[in-house]
Amino acid sequence: MVLSSSPLAPVVVVVGITGQQGGSVARALIASDKPYRIIGLTRDATRPSAKQWLDLGIELRQVAISVGNEDAVLKAFEGADILFVSTLSAWHSPTAAHLGTTAGCHEFRRTRRQAAREIGRAHV
Repeated sequence: MVLSSSPLAPVVVVVGITGQQGGSVARALIASDKPYRIIGLTRDATRPSAKQWLDLGIELRQVAISVGNEDAVLKAFEGADILFVSTLSAWHSPTAAHLGTTAGCHEFRRTRRQAAREIGRAHV
């Protein structure tokens, strides 16, 4: 396992670390032979699925990545060199279902892209 606290190691912010895609990305980074500092984003940092990441030494930030919450999303992305942001399917995601429409889903994607652009230096 190569988690690092070195300021030279890139910071990877993983959106949805408690989910399948985000969790598998975090596990792959941990298994890598390269050092990374990992920050996991989750909607609920008190859930048992979040605690396992804390136990590994990964910083968690609680944030709802949603339309209208752009300032909090931007703050959650702070310090990132690399962002892992999974795609959202309007047809297969419970998150998308509450957005109500495909247009709402596209707005959600724009929120994430805009926040990523504003931090400037991250690879997405």
